[in-house]
Amino acid sequence: MTPRTSAQNEALRTSSRTRILDGALQTFSRLGFEGASVRAIAAEAGVAQGLLYSHFSGKEELLKA
Repeated sequence: MTPRTSAQNEALRTSSRTRILDGALQTFSRLGFEGASVRAIAAEAGVAQGLLYSHFSGKEELLKA
């Protein structure tokens, strides 16, 4: 297996960020900001919480984005 190129890594990072933002939108719409948790957002996006934190510092930053 060959290592990923920087373009492939960037494409994966962009895809992950988009999935997280979409998951946040769905979760905030369904539960509201106070009812939404980082865990619920990550689950909706289909990503690990750690990956979410590698893109955003928390749900406040997600809401701003």
